[in-house]
Amino acid sequence: MIYSTKLESQLNICKTIFICFILALSSTVLSRDAQVLVLDPIESMIAKVKKISQNPLEAAQEQERQEVMAENARQAEEKALAAISRKASRRNGKVIPKRKSIKGKQQEEPEVNDNIPKNNKKDRNEKNQKNQKDQKQVEEPMETVFLEKTLNKIGALLALGFGEAGSEIIATNMQKGGGEVDPMIPGKKTHCIFGFCDIRDFADATEVLQQEVLSYVNEVAYIVHKTVDYFSGSANKNIGDAFLLVWKFPDTVLHLSDDSKSFILAKDQFVQQLSDMSVLSFLKIIAEIHKNPKILKYRKHEGLNNRLPGFTVKMGFGLHQGWAIEGAIGSEFKIDASYLSPNVNMASRLEAATKQFGVHILISSLLYEICSQTTRSKLRRIDKVTVKGSKQPIELYTCDIFPNLLKPAPESKEKEDMKKVRVMGRIARKKLRENALKGEYNVYEMWEEDDDLIIMRSAVSKAFLKEFSIALQDYLDGKWTEAKAGFERAQDLKEGPDGPSQVLIDYINSEGGVAPANWPGYRELHDK
Repeated sequence: MIYSTKLESQLNICKTIFICFILALSSTVLSRDAQVLVLDPIESMIAKVKKISQNPLEAAQEQERQEVMAENARQAEEKALAAISRKASRRNGKVIPKRKSIKGKQQEEPEVNDNIPKNNKKDRNEKNQKNQKDQKQVEEPMETVFLEKTLNKIGALLALGFGEAGSEIIATNMQKGGGEVDPMIPGKKTHCIFGFCDIRDFADATEVLQQEVLSYVNEVAYIVHKTVDYFSGSANKNIGDAFLLVWKFPDTVLHLSDDSKSFILAKDQFVQQLSDMSVLSFLKIIAEIHKNPKILKYRKHEGLNNRLPGFTVKMGFGLHQGWAIEGAIGSEFKIDASYLSPNVNMASRLEAATKQFGVHILISSLLYEICSQTTRSKLRRIDKVTVKGSKQPIELYTCDIFPNLLKPAPESKEKEDMKKVRVMGRIARKKLRENALKGEYNVYEMWEEDDDLIIMRSAVSKAFLKEFSIALQDYLDGKWTEAKAGFERAQDLKEGPDGPSQVLIDYINSEGGVAPANWPGYRELHDK
């Protein structure tokens, strides 16, 4: 009896221990599933929202970088496994067929045996289809994954829509409680280089191309945005055929003026570096539109050539620097993150004046003065003017180039992975900016290293530049008879029309060939 009771007690203890073990194991399994399927995805989403709220542009770029790195790692792993399989098969005297890449995935080619009966082939095909269907169901992502991907896309769209200037606006609103959106946050004073560029003959191109005009504009925009981004600039506004580009100076190079009412740029090496980047980026854009196959195809467009014989894609560029107010412009119905300043308008007016002078690019003296000595030596002073809305005269500079000397680039047959291109471009941009900031690389060295710049400037005549410089100084000093003769000699030395020379000759003729008695040394530039 005692033995029986003792045995029963031991069995009950074992039973209790077993039940506790099962309960603990079940609890662990269930909690693990809850952690993996629910808690981890939710925590990941919360972390993603925090990143987007702090800096939506950086969060979107970081997510894209991680996706590209993961894809590269996956492809490298698959290649390594395929290589190991082929080596193993050769040791065993078997040959495994090479794999073909289908939409980024490695898939083994099935061996075809014509001796297999049709019924067996049919059964095998049905079995393969069933396996593929089962695999698809297993790999079907959960709802939390969809939610996280949706958050990533929302953050990317916010960053894409508002750009660099709007990152602070988005971050400020997302960090507020209550779920209300207030786009009317105060602006911020900043110092920037402003670039404005415009596609020529756009009205005619729109009438001819009709629906295709969007592809036309976007192909040009891709070159403009990609090049400016590499040179540490950012795209701000797309206005049909025109683009506003911005290079922001970091706060570290800004100092208060003596009256403490404005900021002035320090004489810092990076100020020169960023200024050189803005000039070189526009020259590289000009080179690209003269050799990119996607742009050159429009030269052969029948409709465009009928409307504009000898059609080529042409652009004008204006560059200026100064202060601006960065912030939201609009109302609760629609806002844009942009810049308000007379300096922005000045860049636009300079671009418009390129048509008048017949040059590719116009640069203000305010930007010229903060460029490196090497870059300044490549620019030609062509006039001194006042523009509408400003009484302060500025000198105008251009860069003499001959982009028609460039040879067309070969057309790539492989389709670009745009996500990978963007990520690699940002890595290259970051490296160039860091090296420029540290002084490890001088941007002006591109004048002697870049093939496009060397070719485009190979036909520039030093004798022409010297003659024009002398004539321009005579013009500014009021010696118009000597100036006119000098401009005519300069055109002869160039062996072709020179827009700035002809503009000043026409102006001298319009004033009777003699400078007014009260000639101030500059003229008013009228828009045309």
